[in-house]
Amino acid sequence: MASELAAVRREAVGAGEVATPRSAAVLILVTGEQVSLDRGAVIGRRPQIDRVAGTAIPTLVTVPSPQQDISRSHVQIDVDGHGYTVTDLHSVNGTVLIKANGVASSIAAGRPYPLQIGDQLDIGDGMTMTLRNAP
Repeated sequence: MASELAAVRREAVGAGEVATPRSAAVLILVTGEQVSLDRGAVIGRRPQIDRVAGTAIPTLVTVPSPQQDISRSHVQIDVDGHGYTVTDLHSVNGTVLIKANGVASSIAAGRPYPLQIGDQLDIGDGMTMTLRNAP
């Protein structure tokens, strides 16, 4: 078992900077909080989920929003067999995805976008988060 785990870790490290569920990633918030992405997450100033069927219950991550720029449930990070995606949950002020190469773009609400290690999300009110490999 230990040798199998070591092989998986070597494979994940050798695969480069693409995060997959085998090489769990973390979101590092500008506040310093780290959110493990061993399952999905919903992020907002008062996040909630309506229903979950057949999947793990996502982690609810509450972030500060002094100006109320961040929606209650602003973005969702999903984990699947191919990696990680982010979906803006029809937030009022939108979400900006800043790719690791520095290219920034607003993402369309309700549509999943792939995330890679080094990508950053800006959800407003000074709240940013970066996808990193888990330590």
